[in-house]
Amino acid sequence: MALALEKDFSCLRLQTDNVDTQTSADQRHVEESVENIFRACLARPRLKDTFPLHKVRHITYLKRGLCQLSENFECLDASRPWLCYWIVHSLNLLGDKIPDAQQLRIKEFFATVQSDSGGFCGNIGHLPHLATTYAAVSAIASLDLTTVDRSALLPG
Repeated sequence: MALALEKDFSCLRLQTDNVDTQTSADQRHVEESVENIFRACLARPRLKDTFPLHKVRHITYLKRGLCQLSENFECLDASRPWLCYWIVHSLNLLGDKIPDAQQLRIKEFFATVQSDSGGFCGNIGHLPHLATTYAAVSAIASLDLTTVDRSALLPG
């Protein structure tokens, strides 16, 4: 089953909460560029039919990865927060809801990789750093969970 192509992208745009930065300006520029290219593709009727999105197949693949990744992903063990974020965000974009029990497991995982000294680690026993903290907080925000110990993220 192919996903109908949306014509209004406003719900997918970056939400800045009225805090403009160079990064958010760059993001806006990228979003506008991609939208222009996408609209040009939509204007070509035959081209539009060439790229169907098989929503159910993608959701099935993503949910399987959220529960258990294949051994091919073993080399990405230190990237578990990133993998979780990419999968959760993809499911959100596809309009799929992650079951409460799965959200609880995700919350428990992030609680185990949040360092007492602040930040998140890539996996249990790893050192926390900015990149995995960004991925973890993004995944948690995407799920609207309240896992982050905010006081542990602040200095002293």
